[in-house]
Formats: sequence, structure tokens, C-alpha cells
Amino acid sequence: MPRHGQIPLFQPNPPATGTGEPRYLFFALRPDAEAVQRIHDLARKLCDYHGLEGKVTDAEQLHMTLCFLGSVARLPPDAVPAADAAARSLQFEPFELTFDRVKSFPGSNAFVLCQEDDCAPLIQLRNRLLVALTRSGRFRPEKREFRAHVTLTHDPKLLGLHEVEPVGWTVRELLLLRSHHGLEPYQVLGRYPLERKTKGEVPAPG
Repeated sequence: MPRHGQIPLFQPNPPATGTGEPRYLFFALRPDAEAVQRIHDLARKLCDYHGLEGKVTDAEQLHMTLCFLGSVARLPPDAVPAADAAARSLQFEPFELTFDRVKSFPGSNAFVLCQEDDCAPLIQLRNRLLVALTRSGRFRPEKREFRAHVTLTHDPKLLGLHEVEPVGWTVRELLLLRSHHGLEPYQVLGRYPLERKTKGEVPAPG
């Protein structure tokens, strides 16, 4: 059973006004306000320095995709409640997440903030989420290699991996997001707080 206080802001239907067609469904982590400002400022400085002309990701759109669930049009009708239930089954403590490198992804032309070393708690959280999603029987396992990153912009000029001043935040919640064609920001379907275990509490399996 989900732990006390883990009540998502679940919206089975998008708002009636101003919405485009649903596009993608995914789980993500968002930087806190201080980290958002630092990342956004860093993106602008790097784009100016390297002559990148792509639009810098808006501050309210900055996020790190933890698990991409797919195109809404191709997912089963109960995909949102199934994803919601999977996330509510998790129990995980807050952890520190830091990025210290930038590079371009060939193919997508994304210029991203990334890591030199994998963050163990991040990988563990993702693996637990994938197990819960697989158990639901509603989602196919993502085949793409997981590369933790925050997209700063998209530009055809590709840059190699190089070091930047570390920027990070304490991850305190997991978000279920849905994007819509032609609309910003992402619609938040669920919030799942990461909470420290109380003394004597038995960890949930997974």
C-alpha cells in the first residue's frame, strides 16, 4: 500500500481550455528553484560562448526524463492510472543529483547537461519504477540506453563532452508529466514525494 502522505495531484482529463492534442507521457525529475536558475543561466552563457542559435529551454520546462512511457496515441486507454499506480507503489528516500558535464547528442541535436559518473540512487529509482511499470502489464520496457541529462537547447552545431561547474539539487519528488502539441508547460498528472524512512519502518520490496 502507498505510504501516508503520498497523494498525487491526479488529473484523468486535461483542462478543457487551451489544450492541444496529448503528445507524450513520461516520468521526470525537476530541479528546485535555485537549480533551475543556475541551469538556465548556464545554458544562456554556453549558447553565447559557443555560438549556438537554438532556443534555450524555458526555465519552467527544465527537467530530467527518468522514464519515457511513449506517445499518448499509442498507449492503452488506462495508461495514466496504471502509471499513477506504479509510482504510488514506490518507496524511496530523497537523494542528491549533480550534473558536471555538457555535450551534444548527434541525431537529436540536443545540447545537454549530463554527468561524468552515474548517480547510483538515480539508477536505483529508475529500475524500481521500471519494475513497477512492467508489472502493470501496460507498458513496454524502454529499449533506449538511459543517459541522465537535462536538455538546454537544440542546435545543429554539435559539441563534444566538456566539464562545467557542477550544478545539482536534492531530488524530493517524482513527477508524471504529459506534453501537448503546441502547448507549454508540461501538464503535471501526478506528484510522488520521496520520503525518508521513519525508525523501524520496513522498506517496501523492489
